[in-house]
Amino acid sequence: MIVTFHYSKKISGFVKGSELIMWAEEEDFSHCATEIQVDPELDGIVYEAVYPKSRKLPKQEWLKHSQPVHSIPFLVTDPVLKKAIIFDLESNLDKDYSIFQLFIIGVGLCFKLVAKAVDKIVINSNKFLICSEYQSLPLKRLGAKFEEPSDSIDITECFEQAKKLKGIE
Repeated sequence: MIVTFHYSKKISGFVKGSELIMWAEEEDFSHCATEIQVDPELDGIVYEAVYPKSRKLPKQEWLKHSQPVHSIPFLVTDPVLKKAIIFDLESNLDKDYSIFQLFIIGVGLCFKLVAKAVDKIVINSNKFLICSEYQSLPLKRLGAKFEEPSDSIDITECFEQAKKLKGIE
């Protein structure tokens, strides 16, 4: 099984919001998702946490609204690890995207934007993105060590942990 951690930007729908997040985060992506490919001959299934609920969809469908900027694949051969990763993703499907966390994201983004504009304010860089919390589950199964609680892991930290696990600097 191949588990691929995608870091993407929107190409339809919430494009302006995606651009704003990338600008505020100083990243070239605004979202993360996890792809599971059981058969190399077939397209994978992408798991993502988006408003209103977390979901899974065929990769070709996902590519209609997201453009991967970075993709980090892992070959998982251990049958116990495979089951655990799939369990984590499947057991978190159809969960509501937290309106409270949307509020926290918005407030955090506003303060970060003010800090960028004024360039004098120091803001705690903890973000509360649900997509990163969802992706942190299989990353932890593969050995990632996060210092933050799951609900405050940001997309940059997921990206850095995936690169570290893969041996990419």
